[in-house]
Amino acid sequence: MRTSHPSCKEDLKVRAYGDTAVTSYRIATKAKFEETEINREFCMTNVWMKREGRWQIVARHTANLEREKDQ
Repeated sequence: MRTSHPSCKEDLKVRAYGDTAVTSYRIATKAKFEETEINREFCMTNVWMKREGRWQIVARHTANLEREKDQ
């Protein structure tokens, strides 16, 4: 059985350029698969554009920070 826990965002940075913005942050996730605890950390970057008065994500990049902590 697999269970997951809420993620925690850290080091949020926002840069705005008119109707475009870039956000970046680190996110830590925890999950359990059978009896194995899995902890991962990722770096996320989103590109936002304001379209018809609403902000939308138009691109996303995720990088695994290779920080594994199996307990």
